[in-house]
Amino acid sequence: MNEQITEKKDPKFKDPIVQVVNLSFDCFKFYKFIEVLEKYGDEIEFTFENREFSINFMDASRIMLCKCTKYLDKLTTIERMKFGISTNDLKAILRTRKEDKKEISITFDNSKTYIELVKTSEKYNSRIERTLNLLELDLEEIPMDNLNLIEYPSKANFPCKFLNDFFYESGLYSEIVEIEINELEGISFSESGVIGNSKYLIENQYCSKIEGNEKGSYSYTFLTPIKPLLPILDKNSEIKLHIKNDHPIRLELYIDSLDINILIYLAPRVEEEEIEYDDFDEPISFDKDIDEI
Repeated sequence: MNEQITEKKDPKFKDPIVQVVNLSFDCFKFYKFIEVLEKYGDEIEFTFENREFSINFMDASRIMLCKCTKYLDKLTTIERMKFGISTNDLKAILRTRKEDKKEISITFDNSKTYIELVKTSEKYNSRIERTLNLLELDLEEIPMDNLNLIEYPSKANFPCKFLNDFFYESGLYSEIVEIEINELEGISFSESGVIGNSKYLIENQYCSKIEGNEKGSYSYTFLTPIKPLLPILDKNSEIKLHIKNDHPIRLELYIDSLDINILIYLAPRVEEEEIEYDDFDEPISFDKDIDEI
């Protein structure tokens, strides 16, 4: 993926500076990425600030908070600018077949009411130029700053194939899943129900990194919002899992083919509400004001 950043003075105004950013992706990979984002909402905002391109969103149930980030290589610092996009329309424009070997180049210009897209094909030697009108959006700010301050006592890195297999094998015994990271044993997902018990274990030898010992009880339903993202991860991708009892699960994913980092928080399911907690130990619900953390 390549990006190009330019600044130019708009002759009509002394301020602000007109900023133009161009991003290029493998069209099929980016199409599948936007297809997944469409499952979370019909409208999204592309944000540029400093040296970062990001897409923030929250699933409809407010169980999952997500930030997708691409760090720009250029040294130019960008002043904050947002572009409201229809995921449905963008997906339709990007639609392509894997074998077509197409690339998409997208130009974001904060002086225009649309983005420009150029799709080129190595297979057909074709060039398709399109525009997509921007939306006037007033989306809720995704409150992740305080969550990023939480210090997690335990973390582990493991291949994403295990999480795909976990969702296939689990959810049979109980809605409650106990997740434990143990440096000596590995990562376990345990369920107990009327028909028996189940334990899904990722042995520590299959974790490229594992630190600390911690466990917590979580809702199986609260884990499932990440499922749509798993198929678009690269075959050898790793997932970084962070847990802290009565706190959100933190997951870090990386799409190598798009050079996009994905940070996810999944809300915990806290059964006992009337407990004394330290400032950072209060149970979190994304339905409440996260500034209280």
